[in-house]
Amino acid sequence: MFVCHGTDLSAQPIDGRLHSLQMGEGLDLFKSTVRPILVENCFKCHGGESIEGDLDISNRESLLAAGVIRGSGVDRPLLDAIHHRSEPYMPKEADKLSDSQIAAIERWIESGAPYDRPLLDEVGMVERVGKTISEMDRNHWAYRPLVRLGVPQIAGDLWSLNVIDRFIYAKLQDADLKPSQRAPGRTLLRRAYLNAIGLPPSIEQVADFVNDFKTDAYERVVDDLLASPHYGERWARHWMDIARFAESSGFEIDFDRPYAYHYRDFLIKAFNSNMPYDQFIQWQVAGDQLDPQNPLAWMATGFLGAGPFPSVLTEREFESARYDELDDMVSTLGTALLGTTIGCARCHDHKHDPFTTEDYYSLASVFTKTVRTYVDVESLRPQTGPADEFSLSSLNLLQKQWQQYEEKVLNQAFESWLAAGKFDLPLERWLVLKPENLTSMDGSTLDPLLDDSVLVSGRNPEKETEALIFEFETGLQGLTGLRMETLTHPSLPNQGPGRDHEGGFTISNVGVFVQENSIRKAVWKPVELVSAEATSQENETSLSAGAAINGVSQGWSIDLDGFGNDQALVIKFKEPIGFTAGTRIRITVSSGYNLQQMVGRPRFSVTHDPRVPLILSEGVPALAYEVLLQLLVGKSPEELNEAVRIALRQWFAR
Repeated sequence: MFVCHGTDLSAQPIDGRLHSLQMGEGLDLFKSTVRPILVENCFKCHGGESIEGDLDISNRESLLAAGVIRGSGVDRPLLDAIHHRSEPYMPKEADKLSDSQIAAIERWIESGAPYDRPLLDEVGMVERVGKTISEMDRNHWAYRPLVRLGVPQIAGDLWSLNVIDRFIYAKLQDADLKPSQRAPGRTLLRRAYLNAIGLPPSIEQVADFVNDFKTDAYERVVDDLLASPHYGERWARHWMDIARFAESSGFEIDFDRPYAYHYRDFLIKAFNSNMPYDQFIQWQVAGDQLDPQNPLAWMATGFLGAGPFPSVLTEREFESARYDELDDMVSTLGTALLGTTIGCARCHDHKHDPFTTEDYYSLASVFTKTVRTYVDVESLRPQTGPADEFSLSSLNLLQKQWQQYEEKVLNQAFESWLAAGKFDLPLERWLVLKPENLTSMDGSTLDPLLDDSVLVSGRNPEKETEALIFEFETGLQGLTGLRMETLTHPSLPNQGPGRDHEGGFTISNVGVFVQENSIRKAVWKPVELVSAEATSQENETSLSAGAAINGVSQGWSIDLDGFGNDQALVIKFKEPIGFTAGTRIRITVSSGYNLQQMVGRPRFSVTHDPRVPLILSEGVPALAYEVLLQLLVGKSPEELNEAVRIALRQWFAR
């Protein structure tokens, strides 16, 4: 039997049957009406997250002990507060309860203020390391699944052009507002450009759009903007802010991070390729584990290490710095991917969000084997996305057209030129050597390209070594110098021309050796090199062109202005080289004293010019030049073998 503490019954005997009936009605009222009112409006400050004014309504005993429902009729402190008859008005800093809600609470108190169970049970409290996680916490709007809303249907709506417009129009109707006038074309175009790619349209683009009266003009502009590479560049910036991205480590030393740009490039590629969001998230947390063969997946994991980290630590600071590093990963995971703060739970159960210290350290333990390090992944070459039926058919058409052009136009023109016999030597002074044998002493990958340059990829040596060996054959004689071009390439950092994180290099030594072609086992003879010049050099002493051949200084490096541009080193021989029976040339290239400082895409040429000119130029294939020499001295075109004809035709086509 419940005992009624709220009503003053001292003046009259208690009717047990009436009391039982009142308590039963009050209990039903509490379960159906009063308890939801208390949980929604009162419990948070009085028994939930805090107990303000020493009033705890979480259970009947604490409510009665507070004395706020003593008295008779409506003359009780709790009722005075919710009626707004006396301060503090309740609920605090919220709208007054409705008359029906207040009446329900009055009837409940008159019936004895019964509870069927404590409010703690109502909100599903579960004790966990001093913190209670409630169903009310879990049912917060931020943690509920998304729900598809019905599209508003408004009679007489002639303004909306799409589904989103209908929602906007419905809200305008609710607020008794009318839509603004449609913006003029140039304004719409400028908004679209600035929003999508962050750049304004050109004068010509504005004129084209304003004068385009087709109904899909705006849609075509939007499609073009979404296909622009600038789209990813603009929108990646916002995610970089969320991921606390920086290209240096922070704190007082603030060392550069040589490969931080990989993560930035991943974001740009992800936005431009419309990567699915689930893949976008998963790769950033564990891309190296989910797709270890994919360079882009490795680049994505820069998310975890993008935050600040002290570069110089004493032994006593190692452990605390490691915990700070894990905290940075966990906290960023929460704010970026979950939209909530987690870091507070490092020291105590979260006061406002449903996270405990146990949750925090459980999540941190996931990253105990995650180690921050510098990794230079193989950069991806520009991609246009997956091939569709249209692009494949377009490619097939272009290939067919090119084949027809070769057969019907180019080959006929080449044969006619040969038959005419009017040959002249090109004025180009640098003759490009075609690589025959390529060797990397450090496991780098060497791929010859169509222009006879060599792309260096894969492993990047981390110490000075005679890393790359290039061998060539030529029938030319009287060669006075060598040119090593260092060319840019999309796969190189900052386009190159080097392989360090900024696109630079240091060539500590270039060696040239020759061998008579008719004697395959002859000893390689070193060629004496007397001088060197370069299109760019960091200084005139230790990091100059001459430092690449003297074997004393550090080597040849380019200055900052030279990064991202083609460069060249020219070396003069003491005596001209070349054997009558043909010459094999071996060139060795050693990397610099600093880490991963090898050249990225070299190409080698030779010259007869005694001045050994320092010029950047496409050059003429040495083999084509040799054939032209033979034709000039009377050799018949019919005597040319197929390999020689192909080389000559390639030069002719160019």
